[in-house]
Amino acid sequence: MQSLRSHVTRTACQAMRELFRTMQSTHRPEFDEVVFALLIRTADMNRFIRQDSNEALDSMVMYIPLYHSVRVLVDKGASHKNPLVRTATARLLTCIVMISGSESILDATANKDTRRQVLLTSAKLLGDGNLETRVFAKKLVRFLMEHKNFESAFYNVVDEDTIKKIEKTLNSLRSQLKKVTVHSTGNQREVPAY
Repeated sequence: MQSLRSHVTRTACQAMRELFRTMQSTHRPEFDEVVFALLIRTADMNRFIRQDSNEALDSMVMYIPLYHSVRVLVDKGASHKNPLVRTATARLLTCIVMISGSESILDATANKDTRRQVLLTSAKLLGDGNLETRVFAKKLVRFLMEHKNFESAFYNVVDEDTIKKIEKTLNSLRSQLKKVTVHSTGNQREVPAY
């Protein structure tokens, strides 16, 4: 995947997509290295390589167990210097949580390390400098906010300084979750805001 020839890189990304789908192997450190290489390729200059690497990572999200995917994305992508890599990480975390459901993260029976990683990373990405990263982080947090245990879990895990930095965003997300009155042709009806 680190070849300078674009067709070799694209073929490697496509092969990884199929390996995630068929093998579902998460042996360390090979799995971590492959995912990190794919994350780096999401910021490539060639749009076809970006597309293939994103498709391979989407395949990882679909077929690899939740805790392995979250662990490697949080370790490798959330603190990367490139904003495109952080955006891809935020998008993938959002997809993971939406596919598996907020219960798989926030229930009492859920993996505590995975819960901590998702909540800390979502708080960090809410304060990111890149707009697209923040948009995906907002989707993630808004989806998690629908769960009854979100508030207690979030405030137990995230430190006060980070919460102060993102308090306005959290308040706006809370207000979006409340029902909105929609005025249409003089009739009022309540619909959830999404």
